[in-house]
Amino acid sequence: MPNLFLSLKREKTTVFLEVDAAERVRSVVEQVAKLMQKPADDVALFFNGQRLSEGKTFSENGIQHDRPNVVEPISLHFVFKKADADDWEEPNATPTSLPPPVNENLEQEDEN
Repeated sequence: MPNLFLSLKREKTTVFLEVDAAERVRSVVEQVAKLMQKPADDVALFFNGQRLSEGKTFSENGIQHDRPNVVEPISLHFVFKKADADDWEEPNATPTSLPPPVNENLEQEDEN
């Protein structure tokens, strides 16, 4: 099975992992839980708004690279269980900021 490059996001936190497509989702949930110092049962992974089944592999959950020759991370969200409830947080990640535009004068100087 091919390797998957994952970008796991929650609010301002991003975790990058490389996993095998045949790996069970639960193993990644356990890794994220350990990093975030949470119980694994209080962490879930979402892709396109749908919670991934932890007992299935990433490929069984439909997670794959669209263009296998291009290595680009697949964006997933990780969420925590709400305190004193059986509900999960909504997937939420702060968008990555873009660098400011380059001053046109600087671009012209670089060309000379």
